[in-house]
Amino acid sequence: MPYRPREFFKKLTPEGESPAENLKRFADGVVSQSGEFFKKTFRVENAALEVYSYLNAPCEAFEKLNAHELRGLTFVKTPEGETKHFLSLHKFFNLGECEEYKLQNLKGLKLLEVYEKLD
Repeated sequence: MPYRPREFFKKLTPEGESPAENLKRFADGVVSQSGEFFKKTFRVENAALEVYSYLNAPCEAFEKLNAHELRGLTFVKTPEGETKHFLSLHKFFNLGECEEYKLQNLKGLKLLEVYEKLD
């Protein structure tokens, strides 16, 4: 099933609840379910940071756990106790890297934009 960020965030954060806290709870759940995803915790000046990422995670892990946002997802807890979250560019795959991204599965879709992948 294709990753649809809008639907993901709408489902993740019901009205009236904190998006940052719900996203953090979700990310912690992904990390606890899989050895490929991890969280690093450290301090910068007076702020506590938590950064989520992955190492050698196959396509199936991203799909199964809906973990496309765990690619540099960062939470900052300020000295005042406020938690802010910062999204990175969600995980995407190269052409042919996963079943969903094989050329035969993309035929017939409307091409909106193409970018060069720079590492």
